[in-house]
Amino acid sequence: MRVRWVWVWASLVAGCDEAAPAAGTGGGENASTSASVSSTSSGGDEQRPSPCGELVDPPAFDVGTGEICFEPLVDGQIVPHITGPQGGYHVWAAAVCPACPREVIVTTTARFADTGELVAEPGTRVVELKGGQVAGLIAYLTGSTADPASHLPKGTKLLIDVALTSLEGTPLHEGSKQVELGELEVWLNQCDPDPATCGHPGGKKCCD
Repeated sequence: MRVRWVWVWASLVAGCDEAAPAAGTGGGENASTSASVSSTSSGGDEQRPSPCGELVDPPAFDVGTGEICFEPLVDGQIVPHITGPQGGYHVWAAAVCPACPREVIVTTTARFADTGELVAEPGTRVVELKGGQVAGLIAYLTGSTADPASHLPKGTKLLIDVALTSLEGTPLHEGSKQVELGELEVWLNQCDPDPATCGHPGGKKCCD
């Protein structure tokens, strides 16, 4: 069954402009108009539909969470503290941008909410937006499973920043949400080889 997200503006979108978010503040961009998921960028670079379903009245840009599909975030929300097979730690980030080009450069960063200082090096890669959304973005954290005392403690407050840039280097959108680290969860990095079932809500990512 296809999932349809209904945006609840009062609780999910904290207004801020498209400048870099200030330390200690959260919130995605505020958009007063709806954007169609079939919007195209200049040159007709149209996004393909997402297995996650159609976004209903999404904002022009928002920062969320989720490994497979975009999940809305509210400032202060508790998120899982993920550890994976490579022995590091991260939290999942995601973004909504209905009118962005199909492929963009995304930079994902975690900062300490009280000081604005970087937790670890930002992660930058090219991603494909489908149906106005992209998930599975990694905000890297400190620590190693080889030293269990090295990771950030439960309750640490972070700012998760997501910035989108065109492949030509033109800034598109950026925003931030404040989160609190919750319980540790082990990520097995599993994928589904079946294109008909992979990438759906509650399922596994597609095996590229």
